[in-house]
Amino acid sequence: MRQIQIKCKKCNNYFKDYLSNNRVFCSNKCKNMAQSERRKGCRHSEETKKILSIKKIGKLNPLYGKHPANYIDGRSSKLSSYTQLHGWVRKNKGIPKECNFCGTQEGKIEWANISWEYKKDINDYMPLCVECHKGFDSNNIGAMNNFIGGFK
Repeated sequence: MRQIQIKCKKCNNYFKDYLSNNRVFCSNKCKNMAQSERRKGCRHSEETKKILSIKKIGKLNPLYGKHPANYIDGRSSKLSSYTQLHGWVRKNKGIPKECNFCGTQEGKIEWANISWEYKKDINDYMPLCVECHKGFDSNNIGAMNNFIGGFK
């Protein structure tokens, strides 16, 4: 099958494509610009505006009485995700240098959450090497027995 030259409906530039693709725009940029121009002047009706504003008020609001996603343990915090929480620990405790279990200083050392509750408590984290961290987080009895009494 051969490519043919097609004229873009937006910028009037020519581009090559297969006829079967039914393309009328040379790029996504032209396509998006044409779509936004087509929507210009489209407005919500007054009835729709009233409905939308009522839904934002009080008990009709689906989020009424609920904590936003960035709350942890009922407290406002910007630390809502696992990654952000570990970043916060790294910022406050620094980069871990030595594994609390095996004592290695080689390879990657990570901050491990001790209680598995991921609280915003700086003392709830300990440095572990990747191997010890995997064993600690695997939460099986055999791995946990190896860690009991092994912390510094």
